[in-house]
Amino acid sequence: METGVFWDLEHVSDTQLRSGLSSLLASDYRTEARIIAHIAEVEERKLHVKDGSPSLFDYCVRRLGLSESEAFHRLTAARIARRFPIVFSLIEQRQIHLTAVCLLRDYLTPENHRELLAEASNKTKLQVQELLARRFPAAGRGVVRAQVAVTRRLRSSRALSPTTRSHSLTTPDSGVDFKLEHFLTTDR
Repeated sequence: METGVFWDLEHVSDTQLRSGLSSLLASDYRTEARIIAHIAEVEERKLHVKDGSPSLFDYCVRRLGLSESEAFHRLTAARIARRFPIVFSLIEQRQIHLTAVCLLRDYLTPENHRELLAEASNKTKLQVQELLARRFPAAGRGVVRAQVAVTRRLRSSRALSPTTRSHSLTTPDSGVDFKLEHFLTTDR
């Protein structure tokens, strides 16, 4: 193995490792906020169309090399941040993650965005899902409750056997059937 490569951290002290990780995460969130701002501006200027992409999503996946998930999360955040610029700052300051922004997308309004974003700040995905289920019980007719139930089930999956290959989760009140294959193991 080569020495001096960034993944060779055996010689780094615990304090240096923690400090380095914190610095990298802070830098990552600053960069993420700027990437989202750039994507928002690319859409505003319709540069993706000028570059021959049929959609901004296609541009992000094919031209920028993002995964479908990365493209969805960043595009959604860019569009929401265009409507509510405070989102750029919240992401940059590590107060809200992209998954939370995506979960909030259908519920943010000019009237409630500050309050809702503040309430969702520094929350896990499950906590944001629970917040939405509590604040908007009729809006999703079980969809938010279904997401909460699946997240709870995944978190409790540590008790499942690693040989478990496929599970079907049907959540109460939703009628939604989730197929999870090759996902649930005791390591998660």
